[in-house]
Formats: sequence, C-alpha cells, structure tokens
Amino acid sequence: MAKQWYQRRVHGKQWYQRRVHGAASFGKMARYYNVERIKQVNDSTLIAAGGEVSDLDAIMDMCEQQRVSDLCADDGVTRSPTEVHSWLTRIMKYNRDQTNPLWNSILVGGLNRKGEGYLGYTDLYGSTYTDNYAATGFGQHLAIPILRDKWHENITVVEAKALVSDCMKVLFYRDCCTINRIQFGIADKNGLRLEEPVKLDTNWRFT
Repeated sequence: MAKQWYQRRVHGKQWYQRRVHGAASFGKMARYYNVERIKQVNDSTLIAAGGEVSDLDAIMDMCEQQRVSDLCADDGVTRSPTEVHSWLTRIMKYNRDQTNPLWNSILVGGLNRKGEGYLGYTDLYGSTYTDNYAATGFGQHLAIPILRDKWHENITVVEAKALVSDCMKVLFYRDCCTINRIQFGIADKNGLRLEEPVKLDTNWRFT
C-alpha cells in the first residue's frame, strides 16, 4: 500500500509545527481517508513520513526498539530531535546501500535540549538537511516557494497554522490523489500534542 501525500512543517524560536493530509492511496485509488502519519517517537520528538505505509510501520518499530533500549539504560537521557534525525538518516542510508530502501520521505521535529525548535529532513537515499521549514512530495515544488516568501523569524504558531493551511490548499487543488482532511502536530514548551484532524475550507466556484 503506497501513500500519495505531502507534508508541510515550520518551526519558530521555541516551537515546531507540522501538518499532513490523511489519505492513503493504492496507485491512483484513494483507499483510506483516516490515516495518521504524524507519530510521536519520544517525549521531545515527532516524525511524519510519506511514501510506503509498511515501510513507515517498520521505521516506527525500529524507533520503538530504540526507545526501549534507551529506557533500559536508566540514565534519564531521552534522545533529542537532532539525535533522532541523525539516527534515522543513517538507517535510511544503510537500507539504500543494501538495495532494500525504505520508500519514505521523513520530517523530524521537536524541541532540542535548549528548548529551541528543530526541523530536519531525510529520505530513502539518506539525503538530509535542516531548515526553518521543509516539505515532502509535491510540496517540495509548490509549497516551498510560499514558505520562503511568508516565513519570518518571529512567526507565531497561529500565523504558522494559517501559512501551512494556505500551502495545503494550493496542493489540494493540484493533486488528484489527495483529500482536504489534514492534521497538526505541535511541539512547544508545553510538550507534544497531536490535534484532531480538520477539513480545509475549499472553493470550487471559480472552475
């Protein structure tokens, strides 16, 4: 089961936010409409991944094994988003080198140990970067220009939600394999939270 999807993520000085749509497609057929692709790795890190559903499940199994291993160490240390991002990048690169890639694009985010927002990208090739905003899939072509134009250093969570919603609307109008149902994941000083999915307000009267 493959997923045709994209995600948008933005972070500010002391918070991090991501948004994804909730459809999973089998080829061109939208098969499932209530798929949650934002996952909590630990107390400080969220990930969201597009691509193959079963590979995402395998990645989450590895993340859980790593979390249990850290818990058994009993040293009070939790991996930061930076460490999770670095570890996942190496997992993706290793599988690619074994000609058995995990067919996903992953965005990792949360708050680092200094309480600052962190956002990193990695994909099935092990390619990686960090930035103040990122996108996957179709969003790399259509959403990044909007984010570049509208993002600023002091952007608030409310402003970021509006900005990311605009990006998702643009993508919804141009992708025949998606839906207008989306979900937010936010990390700030109050911790991690996954909000209930919502529907974008769309307008087809201009067609």
